[in-house]
Amino acid sequence: MLNLSNSLKNNIKTPELLTINDLFSLLLYASQKHNLENSNFDGHQYWLKFKQIFAEKSKPNNASTWTASYWKPMDEKLFNEIIKLSEFTNNNMIKQHHFLIQLLRIQLCNRPTLQKICQIALNVGQYLGTKEHNKKLNAYKNNITITNIKATDYISDNDARKKLTDFIGKEEIISLISSIIHK
Repeated sequence: MLNLSNSLKNNIKTPELLTINDLFSLLLYASQKHNLENSNFDGHQYWLKFKQIFAEKSKPNNASTWTASYWKPMDEKLFNEIIKLSEFTNNNMIKQHHFLIQLLRIQLCNRPTLQKICQIALNVGQYLGTKEHNKKLNAYKNNITITNIKATDYISDNDARKKLTDFIGKEEIISLISSIIHK
């Protein structure tokens, strides 16, 4: 289980200091924790709260239009492992596979917007939480290891260090943090 760094804990108290990397880490940690605690956690419902916040147009260069410079290429071995997975069996979604396949879909089909970067954090967190939960039940089937757990694994260091206040207002940041922490 990931632990929040002291700097992230302090930055949450001061929204003006939060960066894209902080938001990514917080969302990943929270979605992992929610999935670990509840195997029926509904990540889709959880995500809907964020979509509304990302749609707010509180600043001219806002969260709905800002785009990172580029997606970093995914590790070829990991890509090849994920691409072979089946997302459904007998019309039932395989959650672990879905979360991994989403990583490919998001990067291959979308620009690296703040919303999509956060969606990756949500999917990585859900995957890690589901994997750990299933390990406890001896039900974990694939052995794909995700080590990409920072925003800088997906976007440039410069983009990941950008302050959230460049894209959304303080009130929206507080709302976003509140939505992440309180499922």
